[in-house]
Amino acid sequence: MLVLDLNGLKALNDTHGHLAGDTALRAVAGLLRDCTRESDTVARYGGDEFAVILPSATEEDANQLLLRLRKRLPAHRAIGNGVPLAPLAVSAGVAAYPGDGLRAAALVAVADERMYAQKRATKRNESTAPLNDRSQARRRIMDRLGGGH
Repeated sequence: MLVLDLNGLKALNDTHGHLAGDTALRAVAGLLRDCTRESDTVARYGGDEFAVILPSATEEDANQLLLRLRKRLPAHRAIGNGVPLAPLAVSAGVAAYPGDGLRAAALVAVADERMYAQKRATKRNESTAPLNDRSQARRRIMDRLGGGH
């Protein structure tokens, strides 16, 4: 699974209004649908977050999906009325069954933690953060979940 957070949505909302933000969310959802397979499930996970369930996919498949999305996001310049989508970027985390957990809650928690680690790294201006740093993310998640898978 893949958890994605849109960086820059708050600034878009503050500058152009929430209708522009809603339009941007729909545009990103459409890009996600275009980048995924028919068997995948794309869902809005939170305010500016999306989850993508990728059955029978590898971590590499998830990383390739993310690369396709990141490549297409800046090319999708306008969301309507000339409001640019380009300021948005994506932070993401990947979790794979069974290596990262045996239950859906564990997989979501691991992917979410990795996404936030990448978001923090981006804010510190690090060029890239690993999508699958199992050692640190898994310890934090297992502590929150009470140590179980």
